[in-house]
Amino acid sequence: DEERYNEIQRCLTPLIRASGFVMKRVRFVPVSGLTGVNVKDREGKSEVSEAVDVSGLNKWYQGITLLEAIDTFVPAKRDIDNSLRV
Repeated sequence: DEERYNEIQRCLTPLIRASGFVMKRVRFVPVSGLTGVNVKDREGKSEVSEAVDVSGLNKWYQGITLLEAIDTFVPAKRDIDNSLRV
């Protein structure tokens, strides 16, 4: 749900920033590994159980899917002509 997503984002942001990532290049995408919601399609179908609500994400998240995020990923520029720095 949205509350859990926001909690995870709040906890991970300091760690990601401390690791040297530029936050404007970091994208958080909520997905469900259990139901597949927002991995490929915005709407998932629960094949696990009819009791699992797969429509909840659409109520609060209007962003892109995980595969769309991967497809639009732009790698960081690396200066490959210089010496290797370890």
